[in-house]
Amino acid sequence: MIYIVGPNILLGTIILYLICKLMSIIVCTSYNTNSFAFFKEYCKNRFLHTLVVWWGIYCMYYPPIWLEIQILHPKYFMDLKVGCNNFDQRYILSTGIDTNLFQYSENFIKNKLIYIGRITSEKNLFRLIDLFTLIQDEYTLDIVGFGPTVEDALKFAQAFICTSLNESYGFTLLESLSCGTPIIYPKCPVFEQLYKTYFPQLEYDLDNDNEFINVLKYIKQDDKNL
Repeated sequence: MIYIVGPNILLGTIILYLICKLMSIIVCTSYNTNSFAFFKEYCKNRFLHTLVVWWGIYCMYYPPIWLEIQILHPKYFMDLKVGCNNFDQRYILSTGIDTNLFQYSENFIKNKLIYIGRITSEKNLFRLIDLFTLIQDEYTLDIVGFGPTVEDALKFAQAFICTSLNESYGFTLLESLSCGTPIIYPKCPVFEQLYKTYFPQLEYDLDNDNEFINVLKYIKQDDKNL
């Protein structure tokens, strides 16, 4: 199997798809999840947003659907439905979490909080530091990048904190839940779709210190039931 991913500039990926099909080579691709909604948060120009959505549908989404290419994409989020309501879902390879790697554990270090991810502006880490100053006398906070021991870091934390302004999906939060570690997540469209039904008590407004502290109190009181 060949995995092809990248923006379809000058029909490059379409040509690769066609070559693979002609040679009977199995091929798959993937998309950024929830990308149209994610882009809308940062692009306030309606014309530019419409243009990018049009380009995404007809130059990135449609070609592999027409050619029946396997698409690696979470089934819960179907950007494909924006313009491709009748596509065959048999060609969707649902992404997931490796539960052998991110194993559930009941052991954690009390009052230990963690953030795992990139250090970029959209992750809003300055806000994370501001929030931590409110609780630093009682809690510790680990800020971790990616590496071979990420799963162990998640298992031993009492809670995972996310301060992202927006996310396309947020796999780190799912990995945290897979380890049995509660998540503290901000109000944004993707998290409301994924988590609010199941964990409404763990949601907070990024600009509201009290909501954040209340979530922490809830986790501390109910850590055995989360």
